[in-house]
Amino acid sequence: MSDNRARAEQVAATLLYEGYILYPYRASSAKNRSRWTFGSLFPQAFGAEPSRLQVQCLLRANSADAPSEPPQLQVRVRFLHIVQRGSWQQAIEREVTRGPFAFAAGEEGERSWRSLEGEVQVQRDRVAPDTERVSVEVINRSPLAAEAAREQALRSALASTHVILEACGGQFVSLLDPPAELRSAAAACRNEGAWPALIGSEIASDTVLASPIILYDNPGVAPESPGALYDATEIDEILSLRVLAMTAQEKSEAAALDERARALIERTESLSPAEWEAMHGCFRDRVAVKVGERVRIRPRRRADIMDIALAGKIGIIEAIEHDYDRQVHVAVALEDDPGRDLGLERMPGHRFFFAPDELEPLQ
Repeated sequence: MSDNRARAEQVAATLLYEGYILYPYRASSAKNRSRWTFGSLFPQAFGAEPSRLQVQCLLRANSADAPSEPPQLQVRVRFLHIVQRGSWQQAIEREVTRGPFAFAAGEEGERSWRSLEGEVQVQRDRVAPDTERVSVEVINRSPLAAEAAREQALRSALASTHVILEACGGQFVSLLDPPAELRSAAAACRNEGAWPALIGSEIASDTVLASPIILYDNPGVAPESPGALYDATEIDEILSLRVLAMTAQEKSEAAALDERARALIERTESLSPAEWEAMHGCFRDRVAVKVGERVRIRPRRRADIMDIALAGKIGIIEAIEHDYDRQVHVAVALEDDPGRDLGLERMPGHRFFFAPDELEPLQ
């Protein structure tokens, strides 16, 4: 699994359950009586809520021979299949790829779920000699009586729908900060119900996560976070303190309601002093690099042709220098340069300078 795929999986798993159950984690709470608010696609027969989402982004080929060798593309769609358990609703994780899909209705003890049907459509249109617009549409075609109420229709919804796109032989371009030559094409992309964010970079990446919660490029889960808390927009430390403030009766009610709530309470009660201290906050360098480290070049400014030509290449840091304005410049020699040894000896033409935030450290 690539670093970008692993990062996408981690962020997607977090967002998939965002809002799943809100503090104070009890069915009697008014906040938990209206659920599945993020990314739910209802059956087409239920016209009061969206039944489809659309993701559009730009994919640029690595090779100059882009028209004859377009990048390979993998599309995966994830959502939650709602499961009824008494008066409470839980979920099964589902993943599908392009084309029609169907999941049969089922029953297991006191848990039951309805059948789901839908389709993932993928289209690729060339917008520049080396660039395509990738369009992904997810549609819920599940059967439903036309007169069904919202609560009935919700049981046939695709909840918390996300799209993960991965490219081989190409890089997705940021829609927030596209290169000048692709700004018009980026502005023409239409995203409905989900927003595509680059994973692992803020300029170009082989992986995109499109979710109903809008993210900046290169999102990540803070390493200080002890685990999922499900409550949208809350701060981990504050919410964890609130969990400790719950009465024994409230904790018992929450634990009996849902296995995820029970695990959350047990984890919070077992946090160590060091884990609490970590949640309080920290200073973190945006990018930390050192001499001799292997890095992938991710030019942000695209000021000249070299920025474009070197994007995505792997280099070795030769030096970290400061100019008279105390700006940091990192000298890099290309790993695949036959004259790399000249770059490491500081010879001109074989070492290139970048800002620290334009370099992605490699393990």
